[in-house]
Amino acid sequence: MHLPRFLSVVICAATLVTATYDSCWTPCQNPSVRKEWRKLSKKEKKDWLKAVKCLGQQQHDPNLVATMNATDIPPINPKTSYYDDLVYMHMDLNHKIHATGWFFPWHRWYVHIAEEAMKTKCGYNGAMPYWDWTQDTGDFKHATIFDSDPDSGLGTWGVAKDDFQIRDGALGSNAQQPFKLGYPVKHGIRRNYTERPYINFPMQYLLKDPYLRANETFTKAIVDKSVNGFVGDFTGFQKYFQDYQGPHAGVHLIVGADLTGTCPGNAPKTCQGGETWSPNDPLFFLHHSMVDKVWSDWQNNNRQNFWAFEGGEVQSLSSLALYNKYPLGTPPLLDFSSVLPTENLFPNGARILDVMDTQGGFLCYKYQ
Repeated sequence: MHLPRFLSVVICAATLVTATYDSCWTPCQNPSVRKEWRKLSKKEKKDWLKAVKCLGQQQHDPNLVATMNATDIPPINPKTSYYDDLVYMHMDLNHKIHATGWFFPWHRWYVHIAEEAMKTKCGYNGAMPYWDWTQDTGDFKHATIFDSDPDSGLGTWGVAKDDFQIRDGALGSNAQQPFKLGYPVKHGIRRNYTERPYINFPMQYLLKDPYLRANETFTKAIVDKSVNGFVGDFTGFQKYFQDYQGPHAGVHLIVGADLTGTCPGNAPKTCQGGETWSPNDPLFFLHHSMVDKVWSDWQNNNRQNFWAFEGGEVQSLSSLALYNKYPLGTPPLLDFSSVLPTENLFPNGARILDVMDTQGGFLCYKYQ
């Protein structure tokens, strides 16, 4: 059950008093509706894919600044596209936006600004779809979302001899307009079905079962436990869902290659993989729209959940003991006034408060 709008405003007003915020949001009147990918018409899928490809043709924005100066990624390449700029944001902020309090609010904002860019730069008129991967756990490799249609398909899987670059669908190498990526080096979208990705996972001490099949980590039962459990417990909810053998990571790892963040075959030997350029595969935005839906469903499932939030800014992954003590990061602690990092592409001062409600602040959407 969603909080009544008047209650949202009251809580926001109380927050303004206690934290001296300078503004609050206007209630959203006509929210757009985010639908599951397979509920879209062929035309709607084609329009979304066209907008994604359009971002890949837009020029690099020179305002992009690497604020973290991460040592495990290449420097900004000004000869890349605006889509690559969005990818680079995620690359540079990688160690800040995962396993910290930034995870849910930052990714909610990130999916939103990608959708807005598709609209303002490419004339897209729809809403960001989501991918309900719980439907695909039975036979993930042959899930219907991996569609080879040259106009409306997301493409299927790559093959080893071609460095796992996809060939079909609207984004593959055989498409009339192949989708090219700039980071970490120029290449096409890569997908490598990986059923047991944890065997070679670098941080084995964070795993419960290194031989676990990835499709066992994002079942409907697990999502239902996420949404219906952890009442008022934001830390417990995020830890369960974002655990490395939980739904968020499991989907990234089973798709492999770009969505996992592995290095392309033509990358230099100095290339380091990780949760970096995973937005290279546009599946990322459908996946994280689903991640956002799970958070939204949890928020709206109980009044104690809606405004529940906590977490720190610094990852605590160096040992299992430290991770268990600080699963959402160590201090400095975040709060509603914390300003989202945007790599200077969006210097609008958006705060965590502004993205707590999908139908308030500058957000205006709901999930079907």
